[in-house]
Amino acid sequence: MPDHYSKSIDFLLENAGPVIRYRLKKEILGDLTEDEEERLLNEICGLPLFRLLASYVKPDGWIGSGMHSWDNWRGQVLHKMPLQDGECAVRLLAYYRIPKSHPFVQGFVSAMRDEEILRKEFSYIPPEIPRFENRFEGLNNGNCPYIEADEYFPDYYTLSMLAYTRSWRSAETVGMLADAFNHINAVMKPDHTMAVRVKGKYYGPCFALIHPIRAFHPDLIDSIAYRRMLTEIAMLDVGGRVGVLRETAANIEEAMAEDGILRMNPRDPRSRRCLPTNISYPTAYADAWLEPNYKNKTALLCDLTFWAVEFLHLLEKAEK
Repeated sequence: MPDHYSKSIDFLLENAGPVIRYRLKKEILGDLTEDEEERLLNEICGLPLFRLLASYVKPDGWIGSGMHSWDNWRGQVLHKMPLQDGECAVRLLAYYRIPKSHPFVQGFVSAMRDEEILRKEFSYIPPEIPRFENRFEGLNNGNCPYIEADEYFPDYYTLSMLAYTRSWRSAETVGMLADAFNHINAVMKPDHTMAVRVKGKYYGPCFALIHPIRAFHPDLIDSIAYRRMLTEIAMLDVGGRVGVLRETAANIEEAMAEDGILRMNPRDPRSRRCLPTNISYPTAYADAWLEPNYKNKTALLCDLTFWAVEFLHLLEKAEK
């Protein structure tokens, strides 16, 4: 990392919890020794959310029940805690960067590749059965079940799948995506809506990319996964070719100029509800928060500052 981020890095190494220190040293600084890695992973595995997740691991490798599914069904409590949902559990493993060699990760990947385990996990209540049977149709249109299978339209989950995979990448495809994001911001309007007609009824697709993507600003939380979307766009190796990323980088650097610490002060109630003081678990409807306890106000600053350093690092890496 450039020297002008040294204040940010020093602040994180001194104040952040084990997840941020682990990811900072392993993914950004590249100076994590084997002994440090073992020690930090042991700390991470001792965090309350990871211990709770461990209690939901099944003998077949699945964690919890279902995936992005129901918490209650006709009075029956299915998920006492959000981490009993498979998607939330996997998000925690991903955010904590639990290695692929860990038994929980290996077990869940194996379960995801087993047709019978999947059928069982998506048949525990009646509404899950059609979700399982029609799961591949959703992938054609951004994982949204309300668009016909022969229609293609990108959404948040499409972005996530691209961000965490690499086999599709070439100079041509990365350039195409950069152009696509610039086009979205050129043609979409803030109040734009889209409905899909299915058998005479109209539906609104979930997480469809039908609005302009807002650049980061410290006084605003534009959506429930505001920073996460910007990070995942940066993970596509598009670098500064995407205008909203350039604007975000400029806003981050301006906000951190004084002492290297990123602060947010969202003023409207909707934005404040998205802060981690009101969010305890890594669901699809929340940003990525990595600190274990937000009673200490420094924790929020650590989360935001790490995000800023990671974001700028991704942009700089793409330009090399």
